[in-house]
Amino acid sequence: MSNVITGIYLFKKDYQGIGKKSNKAFRLIELHDVQTLDNTSFFLPEDTKIPVNGFQTRDKVEGSFVMEILYGEPKLVLQSLRKIV
Repeated sequence: MSNVITGIYLFKKDYQGIGKKSNKAFRLIELHDVQTLDNTSFFLPEDTKIPVNGFQTRDKVEGSFVMEILYGEPKLVLQSLRKIV
């Protein structure tokens, strides 16, 4: 069982599209890490259910992640987002 990692971020955007090479649907959620000043994008499969309804740019959110091996490398995989009021 994987350990869940959490962090506080600013929500930047949620984008959906079709991959140019694969022609498969994808979803991208971009978050801004206030501590490191880095923007991080998480590519999600189309069927991933992470609701962002009502989120606006610069809303403070808590992200939950797990570490998984993707394409032979360890990657953080976004599990959930929760708006902090």
